[in-house]
Amino acid sequence: MQSPDHFQTDFVAAIMDPALATPNHIVDPNGNPTDKRFNVYRNNVISSLLEAMSQAFPIVEKLVGHEFFREMARIYIRNNPPSSPLMMFYGKNFPKFIENFEPAKSVPYLSDIARLEFARRVTYFAGDASPPPKAVLDGVDPEKIAECCFVLRPALNVISSKFPIYDIWKRNFDDKEHPIGKSAQDALITRPYMEVLVQPVPVGTKTFIDLLRIGVSLGVAVERTLEKFSTADISQIIGLTLPHAISIQE
Repeated sequence: MQSPDHFQTDFVAAIMDPALATPNHIVDPNGNPTDKRFNVYRNNVISSLLEAMSQAFPIVEKLVGHEFFREMARIYIRNNPPSSPLMMFYGKNFPKFIENFEPAKSVPYLSDIARLEFARRVTYFAGDASPPPKAVLDGVDPEKIAECCFVLRPALNVISSKFPIYDIWKRNFDDKEHPIGKSAQDALITRPYMEVLVQPVPVGTKTFIDLLRIGVSLGVAVERTLEKFSTADISQIIGLTLPHAISIQE
């Protein structure tokens, strides 16, 4: 008799791959094979996961079409069964999968759109952070601001792309007339209240925020961002980021 671990592995593999036979230990109360019932269950599982992917990545689906998206998602699902009951986060590595999916190479910005869509979902479900009782920088010596390390809101996310990722997303999300530029863009994703907002921000914003997230001081974050993006509008980047700081690390 198979161990529970082997049984579970075989069961999941058979659910994900319709070419595999029903596992031997899937039987009815009389010990008879239940191929038909198992196939119905397998189809329901895959259909549910396809629907979850469609809901998580609607703009990706819109850009490539319903049929293409379903086949791409089906291949992804076969190789990436859910590892958590938290289905709102299923598809985390779908953007990386798209990068390496040869039939999608004709839409080079598709993986970045997927990253933006997943970031919107992460922002929506992120934990709440109580607003600070006063402005974070109140009482801070101006000469020591560069030494400060900031704690940022959990719902703050940013996506960087060499494509005009915000423009492409906006055109396909809710503004058919939105112009699409030619320059690289970063997109800031926030949740000031209950609604998730997306806005274009200067290139270099993601690098700056990522540095603050790991505990780098403001001054060092500025230096490293400018080392990587010498023309970055650092004043604007700071102005867009610091309103999302909830405290200064001691």
